[in-house]
Amino acid sequence: MESTSVSICTRCGKVRIVAKTWIEKIITASGKGNVTHSQTVCPDPECQKIVEVDWAKQKSKYLALKAEKEERLKQALINRHHR
Repeated sequence: MESTSVSICTRCGKVRIVAKTWIEKIITASGKGNVTHSQTVCPDPECQKIVEVDWAKQKSKYLALKAEKEERLKQALINRHHR
């Protein structure tokens, strides 16, 4: 089963184009299967560069928050153990 959808650039609103497609082989409880992935990009290279910078900033912020959360959980476990 193949599904196709139109992806719109979040910044400029243009229809994004497929830059890369790959197939991932998976094993599920019901058997083996394939999942097709597609990476889309904005057709405007300058817009795509800005989107990538914004995405990198968001990813960095997410990873920092995740690390802080893990550290808080670690400290909570240590504090609980020392009671």
